[in-house]
Amino acid sequence: MYYITKLEIYVIHLFISLLPILKICIKKHLKFEIGDVFKIIFVLIVQSLNPE
Repeated sequence: MYYITKLEIYVIHLFISLLPILKICIKKHLKFEIGDVFKIIFVLIVQSLNPE
């Protein structure tokens, strides 16, 4: 049976919390690359996996 891990819950909450920021950036037509967003999320995931 599939279960949701704490990491997935963290990522989902992170993504939901970033959505308003992304909407604001899109509305203001800021040059905010989607790739940069994924890089930031990836870094946060890696940091959460490797707390040092």
